[in-house]
Amino acid sequence: MAINFFLLSIFLGYPLFRKKYQLLILLAVGDGINGLAIILTGLNRVYLYSTALETLTLPVRTPWECAVEVWIIMKLVGDLLLPITTLCMGIERLVAILFPIFFHQRLDGRPIK
Repeated sequence: MAINFFLLSIFLGYPLFRKKYQLLILLAVGDGINGLAIILTGLNRVYLYSTALETLTLPVRTPWECAVEVWIIMKLVGDLLLPITTLCMGIERLVAILFPIFFHQRLDGRPIK
């Protein structure tokens, strides 16, 4: 996780890198969110087990209370960000192959040679 923040500081620190390495920035953000979610998951489990050992009861919560915990939402975002990025890249490549003129005129940003 520390490496992700180091990479982000390098990639976001220079305007040229910010433009050139957008995919790596997104992957580092997704991996960082996922790593932080794993840490928060462990902390939550330690809290639950400690509470259960001290009180000899399990805390009763509704499904909604469980679903809106921060670590679950972060885990969901971290787990889905990377595959969605890959899917978008695949769709972009498919459009470039099936509709090359449309791709170069509207999406590529470079003039047709």
